[in-house]
Amino acid sequence: MRTASVDTNNEDRDAHVRGEDFFAVDQYPEMTFASTSFDIDEAGNGTVTGDLTIKSTTKPVTFEAETFGVEEDPFGNTRIGFEARTTINRLDFGIDFQAPLNSGDMLVSEKVAIEIEGSAIKQ
Repeated sequence: MRTASVDTNNEDRDAHVRGEDFFAVDQYPEMTFASTSFDIDEAGNGTVTGDLTIKSTTKPVTFEAETFGVEEDPFGNTRIGFEARTTINRLDFGIDFQAPLNSGDMLVSEKVAIEIEGSAIKQ
């Protein structure tokens, strides 16, 4: 995924997230996930484990996955729809921006939820 494609529906926040405090998109233009194993049951649910790389830091992560069936699309391709979810600690990937609040808490949580909705074509 191109880090510059992050869109939070707020231009000022997008500029901040793309900057040095978070993704540093000029230096790290991509974040990647390379799967290393699948454990999916007959119903199409399970886990996908792999290596997530953000800002040149690679860590293993496991996504909880759910599939939504296999169909032939209008172009004759075999396609599968899916959702996958995981939570990471942003500090593990060198994203250490901190903004303290008056309460003593931080503005940005260390925990980040990653949710993917997509489809894949059988090759």
